[in-house]
Amino acid sequence: MSKSKKIIYSILILLILIIIAFSYKLATTGFQSSYLKNKVSSYILEISSNDLEISNVTIKYVKNNGLILDIPSASTKNELQYHLRNTIIDINLLSILKKGLKNSDLHLYSNADFGSNKSVSIELFSNEESFTVNKILSTNFNISEPIVVDKNNLVNLDFNFTKNFIDNNFVSYIDTIQSKYNLNISDLFFDNKIFYRTSILIDVKNQVIYIKKLQNKNFIKIQASVDYSNKDIFVKLNLNIPTQNLSEIFHIILSSRDTNNVKILKTISDLSDENQNLDLNFRISNDLVPREIFMNASGKVNLDYQLDQNNDPSFLRGSTFYDINIYKKTVADDLYNISSNFDFTDANIYIRQINLIKKSKESLNLSINSNFDLKKDIELNIETIDSNFLTLNGKIKLNEVNDFIIDDFYVFNNDNADLKINAILTNRTLDGKISGKLIDLSKNKLSINDDIKNYYFKFEKYKIFTKKAFLSGGLSVDNFKVNIKKKKNQINVQSSGENNESYFTYSRKKDKKLDISVTRTDNIINSVGPKHSSRKIIKNGKADISTYRLIGSSDTNVEIELEDFVLINTPGMLKLLSLPSFSGISSVMNNESGIEFAYGKISYKVNDAEYSDINAYAVNDGVGLVLSGNINRKNGLMNIEGQISPLHLLSGIIQKIPIFGRLLIGNEGEGIVAVEYTMTGSQDNPDVTSNPLTIFKPRLFERTIDFFNNN
Repeated sequence: MSKSKKIIYSILILLILIIIAFSYKLATTGFQSSYLKNKVSSYILEISSNDLEISNVTIKYVKNNGLILDIPSASTKNELQYHLRNTIIDINLLSILKKGLKNSDLHLYSNADFGSNKSVSIELFSNEESFTVNKILSTNFNISEPIVVDKNNLVNLDFNFTKNFIDNNFVSYIDTIQSKYNLNISDLFFDNKIFYRTSILIDVKNQVIYIKKLQNKNFIKIQASVDYSNKDIFVKLNLNIPTQNLSEIFHIILSSRDTNNVKILKTISDLSDENQNLDLNFRISNDLVPREIFMNASGKVNLDYQLDQNNDPSFLRGSTFYDINIYKKTVADDLYNISSNFDFTDANIYIRQINLIKKSKESLNLSINSNFDLKKDIELNIETIDSNFLTLNGKIKLNEVNDFIIDDFYVFNNDNADLKINAILTNRTLDGKISGKLIDLSKNKLSINDDIKNYYFKFEKYKIFTKKAFLSGGLSVDNFKVNIKKKKNQINVQSSGENNESYFTYSRKKDKKLDISVTRTDNIINSVGPKHSSRKIIKNGKADISTYRLIGSSDTNVEIELEDFVLINTPGMLKLLSLPSFSGISSVMNNESGIEFAYGKISYKVNDAEYSDINAYAVNDGVGLVLSGNINRKNGLMNIEGQISPLHLLSGIIQKIPIFGRLLIGNEGEGIVAVEYTMTGSQDNPDVTSNPLTIFKPRLFERTIDFFNNN
């Protein structure tokens, strides 16, 4: 064998030995490489902007994978803290030689620690077009779809997480928000031991994160974009909030006020109809203090709200659409700028206190605007827009000690309201004043239920003055004044007014024992409505009307004193005057419509069922009339008896004689000559009978016995 062949064989054997040794080394401990260490660090820094500190890089050969890079440990040097353990990079040597390390086909397998998240399994694939994360798996977090980062640096993330993942990885943010705003974001949106799914798109090049879906326990549909390209992060947030969770949003807004918001939040929750939409834009930096905050809230609210417990309650029904804009320079201050619109066109509104009615489809749009300091007075300016039916203009205030104030609130419609309202509610004490040209109190009856024990107001006081007022029964009065003081079920009322050149006053006082009222009027007919039942019986007449009721009793005692009045010729009265035993009575009639009386008096008890204990008399110079009995209110049947006495002037003279006058004549309305009668049957057309033997019946013996019995 020649010398040259020996040299060639020796070199081949040496190469084979080197290859065998190299392969053995690759298959066992591998080769550490500072060059690969620097290349991998540069590669990681270039694709992720993370400076990675690598312990060492070993190139190995693995049966199932071929050549791999083994990185025992690697950690970040910047603020985004994570640690990689037992990282394996499956390399394609031909791809590296052809494309270079950056663009070659690489598979990476690793276990990572992110903050408090231990042993997160990661698997990804990289080539010149993109890199794909095939697996991220831990106890509290996993991806549901592969994460693909394409050549345009767009990353789609679909993953599942638990509340623990949020608590562990965002603890500093959660604690900061808790300390600044007394609000735990994690508790508000997530429950323990439940996986929530989210979908996120990351634009790495433009540094924008788009949240397309974020599941939460309140079922709020969340969409957002987070622009982190500048020092201040710009956030756009859209929330579609279910009805039952709307109150949470208002709780956040109102939480900084030292007041009880339970009733407000319950009302908001009860009124909500459909999902409400909330758009929120703001800037935020590392201090987590939002700035340049703009919020738009819009939606539809169902109105089915009864405003009082009256038998004829005020209410709001139907629906309204709202659009509210709120601007704040920074969340750290208490300054708010609010502009809003409310469309009540589809709502039915009834305010019994002033008989204000708005029907559905009648246009009503309200604009509510304000600039205020939340820790000082809150003033809302209310104005009607494009409404020919109803005008509502004025201010509503909530001052810094939580007094509720209505300031010059103007209410006008074309029918029965032209007035201005001022009121203040302080510590459940209401003081109101109403004035203007016209008010309708026809539905505002002062009825109090003694069974009600709980009252919102401790004390109420109202003063009302209008040029014209509509009262119950269709009564219209001028220059109407009323003062009302009410303490729970106790009330004190003083009122007055004018009608057709007559004047009336009314007072009522109800305490824990008695309910008393007094009405005085120059003309009783001018003090009742056109359909009042008294118009069928009486015409004109000055009257004093007194009532009293024992608290707890259903009976009201009524006493009426009359002067210069006319008793109308009803069917019953005409029958009475045409009795054969009293045919001459028609000669005393000096008015075509009835009999004029100088004075009279009636007393009775009344409840829902009947008028009972009726006692009445009426007298003039020619005739005296006395009656007693009862009337059933439900079936309209009456049972009345009495007497008519002619020559009443003579009887009146005799009655004035001391002792003997009362013995001979009797009480007011009775006479020395009288006809006794009965009226039974329908009160509209009763049957009238008389006893002709009583026309000259001596009463001396009867009066004498009564006198001695009574004295």
